[in-house]
Amino acid sequence: MYTECVLPMTEMDAQSFLQSDPEEMRRRFEAVIQTEGPILDSLLEKRVLRSYGLVKRGSRIRPLMDRILEAMDTERTWQVSADGKRHAVYWPESYRGKDKATFTECRIPSDRDIMEIPLCEVANLMRSIGVKQKTKLFNLTAKQLGYARKGANIRKTFALAYPLI
Repeated sequence: MYTECVLPMTEMDAQSFLQSDPEEMRRRFEAVIQTEGPILDSLLEKRVLRSYGLVKRGSRIRPLMDRILEAMDTERTWQVSADGKRHAVYWPESYRGKDKATFTECRIPSDRDIMEIPLCEVANLMRSIGVKQKTKLFNLTAKQLGYARKGANIRKTFALAYPLI
């Protein structure tokens, strides 16, 4: 089951955020990673931004968040997602130095968008369903994830996860 990290709320505007304590931001990133990891960079950043009352990671905020995440000694892997971009997947400390294939969960139910679920998790769900026929497997996977329709991002994500099973 997916557990969302509860962070303290600190309402501020973008300018105040840029001048806020980077160590506090690092602590929030770390809390989310330890609670929700493995977690994609986009969802991780969204969780932290929302804890500051912000919604968008604009061009002024992006460099600050990138610097903080780069400086963290956090285990991460990379994946190309349905958007065609390379995304970091951040892992909790319990996976440091471990083979990431030991992660066999698919944490559902979850309100995460398909673009916020790591491919390894989608592949784990497909593997647990155990159906070989691709169309049927994709339909059952969508149903398990709570998607009534399979839009472009869902189809692309399933196609990327399929070789991992």
